[in-house]
Amino acid sequence: ENVFEVEKMLRYYESQSRIVLTQDDPTSFDIGRCCELYKKVLRGCMGVTCSHDYGHVVRISSSIMDFVSWRNDQFLTSEAKRAQTNDITDLYCDIACLVGKVVLNHHEKQMALTEVFNRASQFFNQSHGEKTSSAFATVDKAALIGAIRLAVEGSFDDATTESFIGLFDSPERHPKRRTKSSRRSGKPQ
Repeated sequence: ENVFEVEKMLRYYESQSRIVLTQDDPTSFDIGRCCELYKKVLRGCMGVTCSHDYGHVVRISSSIMDFVSWRNDQFLTSEAKRAQTNDITDLYCDIACLVGKVVLNHHEKQMALTEVFNRASQFFNQSHGEKTSSAFATVDKAALIGAIRLAVEGSFDDATTESFIGLFDSPERHPKRRTKSSRRSGKPQ
């Protein structure tokens, strides 16, 4: 009901999680449980109907993506190895659908959805069947593009929708594989 309070509680949860995770073994973190919490929060946000709460919803989505990215960075710098990665496609698809619902301005919607895609790109599988550069989690690029398509459905005419969606599948948009040393220096390999 009060989205501001949800946002505040989520930020508190994440700050406490960051403290605990910097002191613990990075492999001990259960992303599945965390994603379930995030999915419930996002599901609740889908019920928001007051436009004055839309900013909170966008910040909640951004906060979730920030935490998952931070968690991935922590995992990569820990030298930890995991037998399997976690599929977090649903989380990013839910965020895309939510952003599509609450961001009403067409240009802002395009920018917000592009940001969701860009933030998820670190978890995409590389071409030719290679594993993702993240040992922590994966996101199915095709499924995310499908969710983005649904998020803009009815917002744009068909030509604009196809042009916008086409941006995500262009060769320039494929993420470059980054190693731990290139992450620190900020340069793709």
